[in-house]
Amino acid sequence: FDLATLEKFDTVSYRAYDRQGEGRELTFSGPLLGTLLKAAGVTEYKSLHCLALNDYAVDIPASDIDTLPVLLATRADGKQMSVANYGPTRVVYPTEGFDLPGFRYDPRWIWQLAVIDVQ
Repeated sequence: FDLATLEKFDTVSYRAYDRQGEGRELTFSGPLLGTLLKAAGVTEYKSLHCLALNDYAVDIPASDIDTLPVLLATRADGKQMSVANYGPTRVVYPTEGFDLPGFRYDPRWIWQLAVIDVQ
């Protein structure tokens, strides 16, 4: 999906503490990864292999998508994110109301996302 298509999906917004990038709370918004997978017709998968523009890669387990509101954020504080500001898309995990250990989940907050490969 390109950015224009992503913006047409129903979006979810929530505040999350961005430890890796801005070092402060931001309101992120975008479609849930689970919504995008359903729209693409994906019914079975083990993980999402995500690759950033700078070649950073991380695997997001299916269990995260199935149990957490993981966003493919297209906006931060209401503004589209530029490449210089961790965009144009970024995987965001909730931080309020969820006890997600940073050592495990912080690396999955991949920014400047270029490719998602369904495994």
